[in-house]
Amino acid sequence: MREITRLRIFHKHGKKCFDCGKTDCKFEMHHVIPLCAGGRDDEDNIVPLCHDCHKRKPRSANYSRYFKIGENKDYIFINTDIIKLHLNSELFVKIIDHYIEENNRLFGDN
Repeated sequence: MREITRLRIFHKHGKKCFDCGKTDCKFEMHHVIPLCAGGRDDEDNIVPLCHDCHKRKPRSANYSRYFKIGENKDYIFINTDIIKLHLNSELFVKIIDHYIEENNRLFGDN
């Protein structure tokens, strides 16, 4: 990512970690909706996170098998058949919470 783009994202989000608000650290750029799940590689889908918050984000699951986030905040398609076959209930709850949180961040809570 170009440095000018990084700085623009950093300033857009108040020069702090998007999750915890920390300001005195090195920042990493996080794709709100992962590229592997159909997320875009543009400024509207990237937020600055401190290392601690970034490492807590799920990385290994291929969420696109389970979810599709649409063009507005009211559309999240959930493939429940695949979820029932492949996930235990604890993981299911974590994934649902993650996607609702990311969708609300992207489109707002309203």
